[in-house]
Amino acid sequence: MDYIGYMKNIHITEQTLPEITMAIQVALDAKKEYQICITAYDKSLHARQRALACIWYGQIETALGEAVGYAEAYCKLHWGLGIRCRHDKDRGEMFNAMLDGHSYEDKLKIIIKLSDMFPVLRAKGGLCVEGQAEYLQCIQRHFAEQGVILTSPRDDDLLYCREANK
Repeated sequence: MDYIGYMKNIHITEQTLPEITMAIQVALDAKKEYQICITAYDKSLHARQRALACIWYGQIETALGEAVGYAEAYCKLHWGLGIRCRHDKDRGEMFNAMLDGHSYEDKLKIIIKLSDMFPVLRAKGGLCVEGQAEYLQCIQRHFAEQGVILTSPRDDDLLYCREANK
């Protein structure tokens, strides 16, 4: 197991400490230099909403048999970018310039490939808490109508999702 990759983003608890210690030992045994950065864990509503959306993206892709990245691109295109640009005309024009003239399938591919260029759920540069709540409601309502029931994980499960602290 690649412990160094595993440690990219991990919540430090008494339960995870042995794994962290083992990963540090593996790094030392490899006689390579690594850097560790410890930051405060984000327990905000904003972070939990981001984590929930990412969990839902996976559930949607599994239910529809789609590739990784499809659900996020679909949701961004159908709701996220519209909500994001509602009060930012310049950003809306930029997104339109990037996507106009492309087929629907190509728009999804562009958003998948350049996901960071279309921020919806980023801690900095994405939707506010209210906008994220509206986005999540749109996703849940739409996919429920399609017969895809999205789960609501416990708060603790959301906080362990890597996407919560993105």
